Amino acid sequence: SIQYSKEHMNREIHKASIGFAACNSETIITGNWGCGAFHGDPVLKFLIQLYAASINHKKLIFCGYNQSMLKKLSEIYQHMTEYNSDDLLEHLYSF
Repeated sequence: SIQYSKEHMNREIHKASIGFAACNSETIITGNWGCGAFHGDPVLKFLIQLYAASINHKKLIFCGYNQSMLKKLSEIYQHMTEYNSDDLLEHLYSF
């Protein structure tokens, strides 16, 4: 799928980073961008937003409707707290 190409990920990172940088709050509340009708990968979209929040020094509150997916993302987040921004980007590119 095109969503896993480096070019597409960079485009998504750029969009999220611009939006997050423009936010005056230190906390971003967000959710599963493009994961409904556009069939985006929720884990990939979460990691993209986590990376964009990280490089903009923002806290991320992630909301969703699928409790099992939210639990999975929470577990991924706990693991990702050990990563710096460069490590997270490298992990994204390995998808």
